[in-house]
Amino acid sequence: MRNRITIQTATVSKGDLGGEELVWTDSFTAFAFAEYRRTGSDEKYRAKQLTNRTDCDFTIRREDRVISTKDRVLYDGRIFDIDSVLRNGVRQEFYLLECFQMGEQKTSP
Repeated sequence: MRNRITIQTATVSKGDLGGEELVWTDSFTAFAFAEYRRTGSDEKYRAKQLTNRTDCDFTIRREDRVISTKDRVLYDGRIFDIDSVLRNGVRQEFYLLECFQMGEQKTSP
């Protein structure tokens, strides 16, 4: 487990004009084992456009913190949505985060 990931949680806040906007905040960071499920990306039709999908699994040590599919993972400058959170290992001492990325979601230009 040598890859550093950040778990981010969404909160809804009021914007300057009174509208609601989704704000992602860092919840915690952890060392993880990152493993892409496929070589390359899988392309799918979404909203009548061809969009690539990249699947990646992250294994981290089990935390006392709650991780859900409403959270997301920041890894290597890329944003991954969490598809499922599974307990893993002989004594269930790990979490397996099955994640995906649709299109090119990057944190910086």
